[in-house]
Amino acid sequence: MRTGNVSKRLTSGIWLLAWVMLAAGCATTSPSRVARSPAPPLPRGSDGGSAAGATNAGSTATPGQPAVENGTGKPESGPKLANAEVNPSEHLGGASAAQPRGGKAADTISSRATALLQKMSLEEKVGQLFMLELREGRTGKLFREATPAALSIIESYHPGGIILFGGNIDTIDQTVELIKDIQKASRTPLFVAVDEEGGNVSRLTSSGRMHAVHMPAAAVVGSTGDPSLAYDEGRFVGRELRSLGINMDLAPVADVDTNPRNTVIGRRAYSSDPHTAAQMASAMVRGLQSVDVSSVIKHFPGHGDTSTDSHLGPAVVRNDLSRLKSVEFLPFEAGIAAGADGVLVGHLLLPEILSEKNIPATFSPYVLGELLRGELGFRKLIITDALNMGAITDFWRSSTAALDAFQAGADILLMPEDPRAAFNAILAAVRSDEIPESRLNESVHRILMVKLERNIIGTPIPAPDPHQVLGSAEGKRLLSDIEKRAAVRSVGPSR
Repeated sequence: MRTGNVSKRLTSGIWLLAWVMLAAGCATTSPSRVARSPAPPLPRGSDGGSAAGATNAGSTATPGQPAVENGTGKPESGPKLANAEVNPSEHLGGASAAQPRGGKAADTISSRATALLQKMSLEEKVGQLFMLELREGRTGKLFREATPAALSIIESYHPGGIILFGGNIDTIDQTVELIKDIQKASRTPLFVAVDEEGGNVSRLTSSGRMHAVHMPAAAVVGSTGDPSLAYDEGRFVGRELRSLGINMDLAPVADVDTNPRNTVIGRRAYSSDPHTAAQMASAMVRGLQSVDVSSVIKHFPGHGDTSTDSHLGPAVVRNDLSRLKSVEFLPFEAGIAAGADGVLVGHLLLPEILSEKNIPATFSPYVLGELLRGELGFRKLIITDALNMGAITDFWRSSTAALDAFQAGADILLMPEDPRAAFNAILAAVRSDEIPESRLNESVHRILMVKLERNIIGTPIPAPDPHQVLGSAEGKRLLSDIEKRAAVRSVGPSR
């Protein structure tokens, strides 16, 4: 696959993004957008990375290796945490952050984010853009303990977040200890994310030793016709996650299940009706965030009407803009209106609305800027789908993918196949002024704002006891209520 010339849409995209960010009062310079073409197809492991699988492919960081060299052969990086016992929240300002309600509260949080941003080194700011796996680069093994090799990922890249998979999670005590140890190692408190959707996508129930309540697939919840059940599920699952130290859920799926040949969404979506999907997704968002767990709705601009899986290769959405606005966008608009902290953008080709037929939505300034920021008015975090998926790694180097996604308008770059190459590419681009530092500051400011809003930075709200929350009678009653209501409508198995 070769990318087309993206320059035709860039001028209008830049002007609209500049207007949007000026109105939001959070930007001084519109994002730099440089037209790029992907590298020719490369074997896995290019950019110095090791071979990896698709959806859960491993981080290719070399444990303990410096993130960047300055030309003298000596590592160059931002300040490290001097004492592992120091509370990172105290290091970054101490007092707890009030939940934003607009007005003075929002202004206060914005001012605090600006103050924190000014204390960060360039390397630390670049690191905030990345959400990485805790995976050993050479073997692909997921870490369950904060070994020196695991901690070197935090020390080398200063990531803004980490994402846990089933292989990182075994028992309650082990998970709590792992998260506590990596948070201690990070100068800036981390987003700790999982995909906890229910049904077949449940990280907490992947271990038989973790007695979390296994919530049903979204289609089951949607079939009840009762958004209050989606809210209650979000609130309960959020309490389970927070009790362990997890503060971000890459959920709910806001796609509309309109294609029976779709192999990747299906029962992960609430409904084939966009209005039902919108009601359920927005309720789940509110439930999760009511207990300070960030909700990230996915996969914009809508993965429900595809017949291929972007984990494995290109996925095409053949709908025009009118159809997208009347169907696919509705759950995203509802989730944004509910206050979702993040929108995850899928690696979807959009030949009916993009002249660059081989550019995925993830790399499109038009999709991220004019549609998501402009048409839908989204002001929080734009997160890429995993950058180690086949739709990306089959055609782009890690360095190019990171640059293209960031320059298109993404704030968080999820799981690049080669973190070292991706980190160094962004750092070099900022140092050379290919990317203005003001553009970097815009994304980092948004990231810090959400961390303050969710009390990730600051004095945290006490978390519930995980031994009391996970597998509790409350959760089991909720599960029973959902399944009984769904059974009345004969929707089939809950998984």
